[in-house]
Amino acid sequence: MTVAYEDDVAAWALEQVALLRSGRWALPSLRGVLNDLELDEEIWADAVDIAGREAGLTDLPKTRLWSFEQVLADDYLPS
Repeated sequence: MTVAYEDDVAAWALEQVALLRSGRWALPSLRGVLNDLELDEEIWADAVDIAGREAGLTDLPKTRLWSFEQVLADDYLPS
């Protein structure tokens, strides 16, 4: 991997797409990003804000209810 996520998100994303399409997975590099609590809180807040505005919802949870491990599990179904 040549582009760090922290340096250029767009370039990193394009590089990840190219690696995935070529069959060369680079997803382990996501682990650090996915386990970053501060980034997780920021992403969740942004997602809640966008979903609330687009769907007109006002009572969305302020914190994420499921861990990444739960969401990525094959048998995951939110309740």
